[in-house]
Amino acid sequence: MNKEILSETAVYSGEIKLPEGVEINSETLRADVLSYTSEPNNFPFSRSVDILNTYIRDFFMLKHRRFLIKKDTVGSIYKPNEQSLPVIEVDPMDLRNSVDYVLLYGVKVDKNSCNVVIEYDDNKFKNKFFETGLNTNHFVMFPAHLVYRITPNLSSQQNYILTFTYESK
Repeated sequence: MNKEILSETAVYSGEIKLPEGVEINSETLRADVLSYTSEPNNFPFSRSVDILNTYIRDFFMLKHRRFLIKKDTVGSIYKPNEQSLPVIEVDPMDLRNSVDYVLLYGVKVDKNSCNVVIEYDDNKFKNKFFETGLNTNHFVMFPAHLVYRITPNLSSQQNYILTFTYESK
């Protein structure tokens, strides 16, 4: 008996664990998100964004043999009790030129204050949901064709989240 896997929907998540001496400056990233949300244009380049992207791309290449090309970076701030609308990062009318993965990174997110909810179909079972927490220095990465949303911020502080999109080769 042979088994062939025709498709797979994988969600990658974890904590960013950098080598000693290399660190992401979360205060600089938080300031970048604040600057980006007040005047939305291109997200500012910073050493911390570069370190984070290099870590994700290298890890993904080593563990999953896929090369990621960063396409876009967006910063978001969620006030207490604020949540996102459902989001999908692909253009359904132009799938060939759409991004392949979405990565959400907690720049400054109070512990257990919000979750990421991802909607998916499991063959004949439609409209299923996968929910995972998002905390400071943690990430969640998943295929860009999936609809996702950030649940209400349950803390009394603002949550700062970076969204990266990637093309896969």
